Amino acid sequence: SGPLLRRGGLSVWAREATLVLAAIRHPLLVERREAAFLDLSLEHPDLSGLLGELLSAILTDPGLDTAGLKRHLQSTKAAEILERVLSDETLNRQTFLRSEAEIDEVERGWVDTLRLHLIATNARRELLDSASQSFTLGDDIWKAAVTAREELINTSEEDRSDVRDSDVSSRDFMERLEKLRASVQRRTKR
Repeated sequence: SGPLLRRGGLSVWAREATLVLAAIRHPLLVERREAAFLDLSLEHPDLSGLLGELLSAILTDPGLDTAGLKRHLQSTKAAEILERVLSDETLNRQTFLRSEAEIDEVERGWVDTLRLHLIATNARRELLDSASQSFTLGDDIWKAAVTAREELINTSEEDRSDVRDSDVSSRDFMERLEKLRASVQRRTKR
């Protein structure tokens, strides 16, 4: 957990801290992108806690400015992560995260970062879902393929009488392969 964990070019820390810091330095951004902030899910538990505190403060007091928001956050259990985010040199190099940046510039930078974040987290989620599904279905698919193979091997002698080891026509081969595929699909759907 930290700057070394990378997904999608930026480290998870840098991407998620960027999303939070933009709101700390520009609380108006939360009003402009409220739905996106409320739907935002962060992997880093400390940043997720800081985001929760930040959103709670802003939604409770919509007129909160940057200084008031920082004061509030410094009195919460997220104070330590707040200091880490505020003092991160990499984050402070991004012009849209600076205090003097115009809100439109901040919003464009935040939306771009959010897009990267969603791509990275969705890609990871899809990969995990796919791996989970493959693992779950793997045994069933393997068993169906083995059973279909055995059926093909054990076809009656008369079905194989015209077939020699080396003289299977491509049409015969494709027909048998298609039967095997259909048999495997039927077994995996059960």
